[in-house]
Amino acid sequence: MHEQPPQDLHFAQQDDLAAFGKLIFSMACCNGNAHAPAQFQRSLDYMGRHYTPDIKAAALFLISKNSPHKASHCSLQRYLMLTFLLAEH
Repeated sequence: MHEQPPQDLHFAQQDDLAAFGKLIFSMACCNGNAHAPAQFQRSLDYMGRHYTPDIKAAALFLISKNSPHKASHCSLQRYLMLTFLLAEH
């Protein structure tokens, strides 16, 4: 098995985190397209009514194009913290 260059690994982690955020939206809303622009506001409203603000904030953080995890090399650590946060709910 060969190692990925650090930059490629970083981008792969970013993609994984964004996919995790989309998965949270999809599972929370029982809709595979909950993260899509046409459904997004409805999904946010639904999550706000049925889940804690922490779950909603974590999902938004993960899918945000400008969130700190996009520029940071601590993506895995942030992912693990969010996973722990979600596990408590």
